[in-house]
Amino acid sequence: MNERDRDAFARWQGRAVDQMSFVTNLLVGLATGLLALQVQAVLDNKIQLAAEDRLLGLSSVVFLSLSLLVGLVLAWNRLQDFRKTARVVREKGQDPDVAAPLREEVRALGEGSWRFLTLQIITFALGAVAFVALVAVRV
Repeated sequence: MNERDRDAFARWQGRAVDQMSFVTNLLVGLATGLLALQVQAVLDNKIQLAAEDRLLGLSSVVFLSLSLLVGLVLAWNRLQDFRKTARVVREKGQDPDVAAPLREEVRALGEGSWRFLTLQIITFALGAVAFVALVAVRV
């Protein structure tokens, strides 16, 4: 890879990292807002949950809470990924056999970040759909 291609790759890699951060933060904010709205509506008796609707409400709370939890795990995973990537960069000039296991760990952390992001999106979507269905049923 020539110098120009390396620069372009680094720029696009940085954009991908920025976009992942944006999506993760957006989902954490939306999940927190929906969860707060749902809990406040139930506590203020704005939504009267019948026995058959409790499962829908509970599933919404569980999925939104899971989305928040996965978002936190994702943030921690990415922090570990960045720290280990910095170590790989520092050790780049050393013996390749020394940095190889660390590179493999960084690769695994990166793949894990994408899996966590997918899981965060799915759990948020399930929680949001359950919340919208609950509101639609109760209105």
